[in-house]
Amino acid sequence: MKKNQALRKPRGFALIEMVIAFVVLGILSLAVLPKTLESLKAVRTGAAADKLMSDIRYARWLALSHHTYYGIEIKQANNAYDVFSYNASSNTKTLITDPHTNKAMTVDFDLLPEFSGVQIVAVDFCAAGSCVSQSVIFDAFGVPMDNNEATYTSDATVSLNTWSSSSSDSTARTVTVHAATAFTEVS
Repeated sequence: MKKNQALRKPRGFALIEMVIAFVVLGILSLAVLPKTLESLKAVRTGAAADKLMSDIRYARWLALSHHTYYGIEIKQANNAYDVFSYNASSNTKTLITDPHTNKAMTVDFDLLPEFSGVQIVAVDFCAAGSCVSQSVIFDAFGVPMDNNEATYTSDATVSLNTWSSSSSDSTARTVTVHAATAFTEVS
């Protein structure tokens, strides 16, 4: 019996084989990590741009379906934006309620972990030659305009970016509201 047991091949891995396998996996993961982190930044920026685009489209849809004014105000200094209903006669904005959260429809990129590191870097909402507004308001026909009810003659854009703390690399996305059609897209 002892002779048959001695001829049998050992099963499993030796400890040194396991250690070598883990070292190789560790080295490979360190080589892949920077690209993975860069991809994560691109995903966060893309998700933030898609969220902004869908909220702009939602404001336009509300304006069309309720036959009144709705809009979105970009607060670049706070890295946030609000979606609101707009009363043109009294020039007042009222935050709307987010149908998913039942809270005021304010999106703050600094407070939401899925948008960690995303910054609003530029807002260009120039209507009728003036660039003081950081709001786009949609009338009952879905036409984009500013606070003074001047329709946009050029496209309105918001640029988002995620900067790396370790390098000058960035991932940028631009949300554009086209003046003529109010079509909103991310590029």
